[in-house]
Amino acid sequence: MRLRILFIVGLGIGYILGARAGRPRYDQLKAKATEAWEDPRVQKVVVDTQEFVKENAPIVQEKVVAGTKAAVAGAQEAAARAAETAKDVSERVAETAKDVSEKVSDTAKDVSERVARAARDASENVSKTTKDVRNRLVDRGEEVVDGVIIAAGSARERALESEPDHDEK
Repeated sequence: MRLRILFIVGLGIGYILGARAGRPRYDQLKAKATEAWEDPRVQKVVVDTQEFVKENAPIVQEKVVAGTKAAVAGAQEAAARAAETAKDVSERVAETAKDVSEKVSDTAKDVSERVARAARDASENVSKTTKDVRNRLVDRGEEVVDGVIIAAGSARERALESEPDHDEK
């Protein structure tokens, strides 16, 4: 970023100076730059740099290859760890699901037993209540029958008393 800013500043200064000085100054600067480039000392540095790059290119290549291999190995190791973690998470989820399923099954069984027990209790209460009602009805029916028999007997006796004897005639 810093180099970019310096480059842009230099480019701007060059443009401003070039625009003010005109074409003759541009030709003069170009001639000086060409002269500097063709200077034997500059050319020696260029040749030395090219030789250095040629000599060190295999070393750089080896380091890049080694770095790439290390990066690939690191990525493979990270992928293996991620796969192992995913497997662990999957196993934990499966265990948790199994535990929840067992708890739900146990709870359902418990609720079913409680409902069955409540149904039996309700059935027993209905049966008991039915027996009580039947016994009351039977007792009341017997009372009514006894009352009817007594009333019929009383009515018969009154009828007999009020009727004249047929034998006397």
